[in-house]
Amino acid sequence: DAQLYYNDYNFWKPGQCQGVIRLMQNLQSHGIRIDGIGIQGHWGLDYPSREEIETFISALSRLNVKLMITELDVTVLPFAEEHMNKSIASLEPELQRKLDPYKTELPFSVEQEQAKRYAEFFSIFRKHRDKFSRVTFWGIHDRQSWRSDWPVIGRTDYPLLFDKNSSPKLAFAAILKTGQSTS
Repeated sequence: DAQLYYNDYNFWKPGQCQGVIRLMQNLQSHGIRIDGIGIQGHWGLDYPSREEIETFISALSRLNVKLMITELDVTVLPFAEEHMNKSIASLEPELQRKLDPYKTELPFSVEQEQAKRYAEFFSIFRKHRDKFSRVTFWGIHDRQSWRSDWPVIGRTDYPLLFDKNSSPKLAFAAILKTGQSTS
């Protein structure tokens, strides 16, 4: 009775999405049951775009499987993959300030921007609710997020719906408001 889901990330990148589609079609053509696809949502304030999300949802939905968003979080930090597995303390001071700009607290303006992104994502999920079985977050509060140590170890990120004191952030209210809309 178990359901088999394929779970992966970076579906917003066309090559990744098309590769997964080919894999799923190959498995399906051999009679292998695939019940759904999990789309890891480790996203940021400036990626992926609405258009990129709409494109991969459209492409994946043609596979006639359930979709779900898994591991959803929205980083407020700059992308820093070129410094993978380095400690923030090992970097030059100017680079530390650039890659870890909110060491002690999240500015209200950035929290507002994050709330807008979460609302945007949930408006897309709501628009395509017939294709999604669920949305799962990758943690509850910022204190427990893995994002503070990836890709650079020791940064301070604020990617979740609840702050480090487990209080709801603006993003939580934005999602609720999106869910209450009449569209």
